[in-house]
Amino acid sequence: MYTLICENIIISIQKFTQHILFKQRAKYMNNKVIDIYKKIFSKKNLKTRYVIVAVCVFFYVIVCIADYIHFNSENRIMFTSSPLRTVLMLIMTLTLCRLGYIMAAAFAVMRSVYVAVLLINGSVHVNLSQLISAISAFVGITALYFVFKKINEYVYPIIEENSKHDVLVKAANDARTKVIESKRIIDRNKKELERLAYYDQLTGLPNRIKMKDDISALIEDKTEFGIIFIGLDNFKAVNEGKGHDIGDNILAETGKRISSALDEGDLLGRLGGDEFIVVTVNHNEIEDCKKYANKINDTFSYSFNAEAGEGVYINVSYGMTFYPADAETVSDLMRNADIALNKAKHDGKNRYVLFNNELKNEINYRNEIAMLLPKALENNEFKLVYQPQFFPNKKLRGFEALIRWNSAQLGFVSPVAFIPVAEETGFILELGEWIMDTACLRLKELTDKFHKNIIMSVNVSSMQFREKDFIRKITKALAKSGADSSMLELEVTESFLLNSLEETSAMLSQLKRMNIKVSIDDFGTGYSSLSYLRQLPLDTLKIDKSFIDVVAEEGNGKSIVNSIIQLAHILGMTVIAEGVEYTEQLDYLKTQTCDCIQGFLFSRPLESEDADAIVMQYGSDLTETPKSRQEQNVKLK
Repeated sequence: MYTLICENIIISIQKFTQHILFKQRAKYMNNKVIDIYKKIFSKKNLKTRYVIVAVCVFFYVIVCIADYIHFNSENRIMFTSSPLRTVLMLIMTLTLCRLGYIMAAAFAVMRSVYVAVLLINGSVHVNLSQLISAISAFVGITALYFVFKKINEYVYPIIEENSKHDVLVKAANDARTKVIESKRIIDRNKKELERLAYYDQLTGLPNRIKMKDDISALIEDKTEFGIIFIGLDNFKAVNEGKGHDIGDNILAETGKRISSALDEGDLLGRLGGDEFIVVTVNHNEIEDCKKYANKINDTFSYSFNAEAGEGVYINVSYGMTFYPADAETVSDLMRNADIALNKAKHDGKNRYVLFNNELKNEINYRNEIAMLLPKALENNEFKLVYQPQFFPNKKLRGFEALIRWNSAQLGFVSPVAFIPVAEETGFILELGEWIMDTACLRLKELTDKFHKNIIMSVNVSSMQFREKDFIRKITKALAKSGADSSMLELEVTESFLLNSLEETSAMLSQLKRMNIKVSIDDFGTGYSSLSYLRQLPLDTLKIDKSFIDVVAEEGNGKSIVNSIIQLAHILGMTVIAEGVEYTEQLDYLKTQTCDCIQGFLFSRPLESEDADAIVMQYGSDLTETPKSRQEQNVKLK
C-alpha cells in the first residue's frame, strides 16, 4: 500500500515537473533558486553535500548528549529537541547522497530502538505513540529519500537542459548582435572596397574598370555614344620639373575642369597617369564631337591656380571613336580611342585625331614591325649608310652613320617607321649597340685604309643615353674596333638634353674625358631655351632642316639661322647645317660663316663603297692639320 502511494506520488511529481519545465520553461521557478539547486545537487558538488551531512551529524550528536544528561531530571529537552533532530535528519536526507540517508536512517532506527527499550522496561517517560512516531520518522525518511532521489533524476537533467537552452539563447543573441555588427562593418568595408576598386583615389573619378562597366551597360542598351580619350601633353616634364605634388594637384584640377565642360548625362573617368576618358551620349556625330572637344579644350586655355602650380600651362591631345560605327565591344572601342590618342601625340600633340581604318592599318603595321625587329637583327637585315659632312673648303669632315632596314617580309622599311617602334619597345638598346659597334669598326677601317681625318657621327636615343651601361658599351665598341675616340661623335636630340639637364651634364662630362665629341641634333625643334647651351660641354650644333628650308625665302628665317650660328661660335661650338638642298641655301650659309654643310646638295647617304670614294677624293690626310674655323672663313671670303 505504502509502495503504491509512493509510486503515485512520483508519477504525479514527474508529470507536474515535465509540465512546469518543458511547457513553461521554468516560469514558476526563480532563476536564483535554480542556480542554488544546480550548485548543490550537481555531481561536481558532492563534497559540499558531505560537509552538510557532517554538520548535521555533529549537531544531532550534541542534541542526543544533551537529552541523555537531562533525562533523569526532566524530559523537556528530549521533547523540545525532538523536532530539531527531525529537521537535522530531513536535511541529511535531502542532500540526496547515500551517506546522508544512511546517517539519517541510522539515527531514526536508533531512536526507535531506544524508545522500544524504554517501553519494554516499563518506563513511565515514554509511550506507544512515541515509538510509532520514531518508526514513522524512519519510514518517512526512507520514502522521502527515494522519492526525491527519483525526482532529482528527472528534474536535474531537465534543469540542466533548460540551462543549456538559456546559454544557447544567450549565445544566439550574442551571435546575432555580432552578426549585425559584422554586417554593418562588412557593408562599410564593401562600400570602401567598391570605392577603391572603381574610383580613382586622386581625382575621385570613376577609374578604368568602372568606365568599362558603364560602357558595357550603354552597349547592352543599344545606346549610340562617342568615346574621347584625353591625354595631357608633356606631363612627365611637369612632374619632373615641378614635382609630383604639383603634378597631382594638376591632375585633380584637370578632372574638375573637364567635368565643368561636360553635358548632363555624359560620363568622365580617369584611365591612369595623365589620361582621362569622356563617354558622351549627347555628341555621337563626328563634327558635333569635334566641337565638344574644343569646348573641353577651352578649359585649358588659362594656367593652373597657385595650389596646382601657378604659371603652368597644359596642352591636351584627344583621341575619338564611336559606337557602333567603329566597334561594338568595349575592348575594341577602348583600343581604338587609345590608338587615336597615341596618333595625336605622335603627330605633334595639342590636337585631336578620329579613329579610322587607315589608322588601324598603321597601328597593325607598327605592331608587325615590332614583332619583326629582333629577327631582323639576327638575320643581318640591317645595314649602315653614310652621309658626308663637308667643310666650306670642300674638305670632308666625316660621315653621319644612318641605319637602313630591308625586311624579308616587309621590304624596305623607313627609319621614320621603325626607329620610334624600336624606342617604344626598348629594342633600341640592342639595335643602338649594334649601330655603335658597326660604326666604330667602319671608322677604324676608313682610317687604316685611307689614313685620313674622318669623324664618324652616330645618333644616340634618349633611352640609350639613360642606360647605366652606356659608357661601358661605348668603351667596349672602341676597344673592339681600335677606333680613335676623338674621331667619334655622338648626336643627341635637343629635347632630351632639356628634359634631363642635370643627368645629361654628368654623362657629357664623362664623354668629354674620353675625348668623344657630342653634337646637339635638330637644334631649334625643342623648347627654344638657349641658356642650357652654356651649361653643357657640347662640341657641335646641328641646325635643323626646317630652319635651312626658309633661309632663301623672305621673312625672319635668315635672322634666326644667323643668330644660331653666331651664338654657337661665341660658345666655341662647330655649326653644321643639315638638309641643304639648294645653292641659294649654300650661298647664304657661306656668308654667315657656317662651319659645315650636310645635305642632298652635296651627297645623299652612301653605301660603303661609295663612301670610300668620297674619302679618297675629299678626305684630309692624317698628317694635315685641319684649318681652324677662322682660317676657313677667311679663305671662303
